[in-house]
Amino acid sequence: MDIGLYVHIPFCAARCPYCDFTITAVRARPEQAYGEALLSELGARFAQAPWRDAIVRSVFFGGGTPSLVDASLVAAVLAQARALAGPRFLPREVTLEANPEGLAPEKLCAWREAGVDRISLGAQSFHDRHLAFLGRAHRAADIRAAVRAAREAGFANVSLDLIFGMPGQTLEELEEDLDQALALRPEHLSCYNLTAEPATRFGRELRAGKWTLPGEEVQARMFTRTGERLEAAGLRRYEISNFARPGFESIHNRHYWRRESTLGIGTGAHSFAADSRGGTRWWNVRDHRRYIAAAREGKSCVEGSERLGPEDARREWVFLRLREVEGLGPREFLETFGRELDEAFPGVLQVLIEEGLIDASDDRLALTDRGRLLSDEVFLRFF
Repeated sequence: MDIGLYVHIPFCAARCPYCDFTITAVRARPEQAYGEALLSELGARFAQAPWRDAIVRSVFFGGGTPSLVDASLVAAVLAQARALAGPRFLPREVTLEANPEGLAPEKLCAWREAGVDRISLGAQSFHDRHLAFLGRAHRAADIRAAVRAAREAGFANVSLDLIFGMPGQTLEELEEDLDQALALRPEHLSCYNLTAEPATRFGRELRAGKWTLPGEEVQARMFTRTGERLEAAGLRRYEISNFARPGFESIHNRHYWRRESTLGIGTGAHSFAADSRGGTRWWNVRDHRRYIAAAREGKSCVEGSERLGPEDARREWVFLRLREVEGLGPREFLETFGRELDEAFPGVLQVLIEEGLIDASDDRLALTDRGRLLSDEVFLRFF
């Protein structure tokens, strides 16, 4: 069984106002204790089925801000995973998320030496006023310096995150963001529409009417223009929000989109063990103090879990595959679940095809351009 290994580093200098992830913004970061807890949980998991026989195909250090912690923590986790999996530690990609500001060359070199081969930079925008609105500590010049430092450290796989659809953002500013991002020649770009999650500061401010998001028509034009520009520059859209040069698609994220098993360690990390009946999903405690205490005492770090039945698995499989541009094949569905696609979702697909949201050609079903714009609505039809 091939798996992706996710390692959550929760520490941040401050919480961004749009962030709904499991993070810890404290001055005194308990890095050593947290690192020891990660190694303890990793060891416990690899002693259990199905992980003890799994082949590790990707590793992803996410957060939080993994670039904040000492490089020795990253090195220790990778060394432990390599020792536990032995000949089954065969990652084709080891990613670390980083903020652009103050990315020291010695830290980049230490990550490379430890085995990290892909850097994902939270650029978000090349306009300083938008970065300030997003609560980011870096400025546009920091992004350029970070990419330059990563290249000098030997990274041949650099990904940038961009956010569009911010209050007051114009189409011209989006074009400028894309110009500057492309000038850095990244291998991968993730471009997301700004979302104000209800529990975030932005969510509260939006409800209070302190500011408004661009209208749906403007956001749709931004989404469409982003795709046009990046595709023309040689970065192929392979998922709704993700673009890559050939051969640089995110291996780790495809574990999620293809409903493959993933092991997550750290606070709030989610795991999924796929099986023929549906699979099991679970998630860890979100508080880093509880997590460290549980790991030290050899107790479970799991806060909750759910068992997915065959119907859940079929629904997830379809909408996750539709996120990818290549879509899905009815024959794949039949081989995976032993049922015809139309039998599992009677009438749904035909309606989506008639509405121009799904294209059915070459024995594949895939979202149309309009379907990608309305993807949330499409996915809800299967539930």
